[in-house]
Amino acid sequence: MDTVYVEVSGLNQGFAPIIGGGADTVNFALQLSTFNRNGATAIVRVFGVDRLGDVGLAATRQIRVE
Repeated sequence: MDTVYVEVSGLNQGFAPIIGGGADTVNFALQLSTFNRNGATAIVRVFGVDRLGDVGLAATRQIRVE
């Protein structure tokens, strides 16, 4: 994996690409700001792109802010 991309909708937040350096597995953590977002739903989509530009399947999670 060369680069991991994280897209977040519903919380007005963005993240810089995570450089994977060719590793098979890339560990990362995200800090989502939920201040004044009661009742909001965030959709987090994460996918990787290899050095040749091939895009991997995305993992998507829905987070409901209570």
